[in-house]
Amino acid sequence: MRKKGFEFSFGWIFAIIVGAAVISLAIYSTSRLISTEQRSQDTELAVQLQTILSPAETSGQESQVTPMTLPSESDIVFGCSQKGNFGSQQIQINGGNTIGFSNKYVFAPNSSKGKQFYILSQPLKMPFKIADIMIIWPKNTPYCFVQPPTSMESEIELFGFNISSSIQGCPKASVKVCFKEVCDVMVDIQAKTVKKGKKTVYYDDAFGSALMYGAIFSDPSIYECQVNRLMKRAVHLSSLYISKASYLSSEGCTSSLEGDFSFYSQKASDLIDSRDISSVSAAAQDLDRKNEIICKIF
Repeated sequence: MRKKGFEFSFGWIFAIIVGAAVISLAIYSTSRLISTEQRSQDTELAVQLQTILSPAETSGQESQVTPMTLPSESDIVFGCSQKGNFGSQQIQINGGNTIGFSNKYVFAPNSSKGKQFYILSQPLKMPFKIADIMIIWPKNTPYCFVQPPTSMESEIELFGFNISSSIQGCPKASVKVCFKEVCDVMVDIQAKTVKKGKKTVYYDDAFGSALMYGAIFSDPSIYECQVNRLMKRAVHLSSLYISKASYLSSEGCTSSLEGDFSFYSQKASDLIDSRDISSVSAAAQDLDRKNEIICKIF
């Protein structure tokens, strides 16, 4: 009886072990399948985000704010690469595959979480339009501008940001942007710098405030990369305008701007980081003045 009872118990134990292994394998396979399917959906959403962003571009307007709602609460990771002729804008959603776009320029933190977002689009002109800068932030992270210059207040209000006379007057969960005090983001309008923590980036506002807002909202490393990408695009656009200037000259409309475009293109090509943006802007301002004299190229 003892021997028979022992064999019976061992059989049950063996069956339980095998059954548990089968169930575990089934659960593992199912979870992997669900994870793969979710990753595929998140990757597809990242691809679709390019289409979602397109209507937010300015289309001739100076600037606009567009709301963006995703299907569910999502963690968006923004990246930037300088590789290639134009570099690429990189986007990853909820750990899905990273998708790259060569024609988008998003200025944002490395990671943003939420379901509802805002997109501030502004054209970067230097002196001709280079591209649209798109600034993205989640609705649940408001921005508060502390004591901004009077000349900026109407623009800040138009974009829907908070304005406060002190840090204490800002919403608790807001990102504080200061022009005189020390806070999350510090803007020096005289030096044309934006400082976050220990990192400082440079902007130029001779042709508008797009780069300044880009520096305020984006991670410094993303800002530097995007500025580099924009200058690559400026170089390619310059070559097209040089061809246009040569064609107009052959048609009797002499602009004599080929040399100025080449000089501007060289300055844009020489840019190493945002500290060089003022040199590019100076060449752009000179080109802009000469463009108004005889035959307009842009």
